[in-house]
Amino acid sequence: MPEARSFSAWKSEIVSWLISLPDRGRKDSYVFEEQRNAIIATLRYLRTNMLSRILADLHQFCSFWDLDFPSDLLPSREEIRRWFERGD
Repeated sequence: MPEARSFSAWKSEIVSWLISLPDRGRKDSYVFEEQRNAIIATLRYLRTNMLSRILADLHQFCSFWDLDFPSDLLPSREEIRRWFERGD
């Protein structure tokens, strides 16, 4: 079994994915950019006790913009358990 990511590493992966999303050609691209930047800002200060909130925000963002969230970026139960145990 691969070693679980740290909470910081997971947040960095999410930010990298969000930054990589193209916004060219999108109708209302300024709204897309604002929403993406808001999620990135939240991730910078995110603690484990806010994990469900950011996952809900990511789900809503992806649903609204018809994006497929990469399943390999979803944290495993083991990762979440370790993050809470360490108090990340």
